[in-house]
Amino acid sequence: MTAIPSSLPPVPPNEAARLEELHSFCALDTPDDPRLDHLVQLATRLLDCPIALVSLLDSDRQWFKAKAGLATKETPRQIAFCAYAILDDDVMIVEDALDDPRFAANPLVTDSPHIRFYAGAPLISETGFRLGTLCVIDQRPRQFTDVQQSLLKELAQMAVDTLDLHRIIQQTRQDNLSRTRFLSSLSHELRTPLNAIMGFSEMILLQSPTDRIADYARAIHQGGTGLLQLVDDILDYGQIEAGERPLTIEALDLDGAILGAVRQIRPLADRRRVQIKLTLPTLLTVRADASALNQVLVHLLENAVKFTPAEGSVRLTAQIAQTWGEEQWANLTIADTGIGIPPATLAKLGDPFLRPDSALITTERGTGLGIALSRRLLQAMGGSVAFTSKPDHGTRVTLRLPVAPDAPLPGHEPRPQIAPDRDRA
Repeated sequence: MTAIPSSLPPVPPNEAARLEELHSFCALDTPDDPRLDHLVQLATRLLDCPIALVSLLDSDRQWFKAKAGLATKETPRQIAFCAYAILDDDVMIVEDALDDPRFAANPLVTDSPHIRFYAGAPLISETGFRLGTLCVIDQRPRQFTDVQQSLLKELAQMAVDTLDLHRIIQQTRQDNLSRTRFLSSLSHELRTPLNAIMGFSEMILLQSPTDRIADYARAIHQGGTGLLQLVDDILDYGQIEAGERPLTIEALDLDGAILGAVRQIRPLADRRRVQIKLTLPTLLTVRADASALNQVLVHLLENAVKFTPAEGSVRLTAQIAQTWGEEQWANLTIADTGIGIPPATLAKLGDPFLRPDSALITTERGTGLGIALSRRLLQAMGGSVAFTSKPDHGTRVTLRLPVAPDAPLPGHEPRPQIAPDRDRA
């Protein structure tokens, strides 16, 4: 058990507010930060000390957010040199701990790490609270020049800036998580009335005595279908952002996955008189989640068909892409002969609530959430998606997925027994 010295460090008069400020940084008991690790390593070299620490002073302990030359992660507050260093804005220097009555009997002096020299600059937040210190330690007595003190202060300010950046990132993540969970909750609440609206519109269609009422019912049903799809997309996006949609990554037949998605889109393509053409190798196996991959393919194919005028075409091509290191990738391209995407809109694809430009609204409406959802799903599966387009010259979507390890080399002949469409090429 660590011995507690008889003389304990005083507690700052604003201790409650100081602890609240410290905890707002969300830095205690968190993983190592490479930027702070680099900072303490730099401190040891610049100030010629074997030990450097970013020490945060909690209610009953000092916890080291970054450390160089010391293995322990924390010590009791009662024996912390840092507990004295936070009492003032200036650098605290202890040239020889054995000559200082505050520390001569301190177990950190009499035992490992055998502190003799200590210099600590307080980590002062923008609101003026001292959160801890950036300190350097040596096992021999020494002196500290004014230049060294100034340098230690500058390094301490860099540590505060890094901690503040960490706080901003954490708060942003929490805000985003709260927003996505709210959207998911709201989407659940919307499903019940939407299902009722669609159900009643279907009943009216079955029993409608006039064409006018039937037209109204169809419009209601069509609008309800679009809203329900949007609600489903919001639910899915919220679950992914909140980390609440588990994926089962396994080896999947990409050819079969594409043909399955084409079957689902075929009725829409036939109604709009858009031809779907396939150039697919056999035995191309990728690592993906079956449900998520189907969702991505159906959405991207549906977009291609919707934005392609009648008598146009959508072509899917799959092939092995360039190898990076020991990994192989499958490239799947969906190219349409549609109206294309204006450059300003293309640059914003992936914004969850992007509204299309007026040129697109004249034919189809959408929010952009489906593309954002597809991108997030592909990233979760280790893949990616890229878009190239030019107005009136169509759009090309390229999906990249990792090829399953030990997968057989793909062939080039289609498998007619599973080809469900007349357009396979």
